[in-house]
Amino acid sequence: MSGRHRVPWWNNELKKFKIKSNRAFHIAYKSGSEEDWNKHREVRTAFKKLVRRCKQEYWQNFCYNVEGTHESSRLNRILGNTSTGKLGMLRMPNGKWTESSEEVIQNLLQTHFPGCVVVSGDTSPMDNIPQRIRWIPSYSWEIAKSLITEDRIK
Repeated sequence: MSGRHRVPWWNNELKKFKIKSNRAFHIAYKSGSEEDWNKHREVRTAFKKLVRRCKQEYWQNFCYNVEGTHESSRLNRILGNTSTGKLGMLRMPNGKWTESSEEVIQNLLQTHFPGCVVVSGDTSPMDNIPQRIRWIPSYSWEIAKSLITEDRIK
C-alpha cells in the first residue's frame, strides 16, 4: 500500500473493498438513483465492518505474539518502568555546573519559582499535607487566610 499513512492491519481484501465502495459511490453520484445509493450504503457498511474485523484480528494477533520473551520484556520496560528519572547536571547562571542533585533542585527552584523558600518543619499553613519538603511562596499567608474563608467556600 502506498501513501503516507501505512497501517499494519491493512490488507489486499480491504483494498478491494475500498475500490468497490468507491465505485459504488461514483455510480450512485452520477446516476442519483435511490437504488444505486442503497447499493453504495450496503458496500460501504460491509467495508467498515471488514475494517473493524481486520483491526480487531490484528490486535488479537499482536497480543498473542507478545507472549514471546523479547517483546514482552520490551513492553514491560516501556509500560512497567516505575523508577524515577535521574536529574542530570545543569549549568547555573554563574556558568558553573551543579555538583549534586540538591544543587540541581535548588537551581531549578530559583530559576522557575523565584521568591519561594523551602520549608521542612511544622511551620507550613498546610497542616494536612504529609511531612515532606514543601515549597511555600514568600508572600503572606495572612492575606490568603483573609480572602479564603470557610464561609466563602461553602
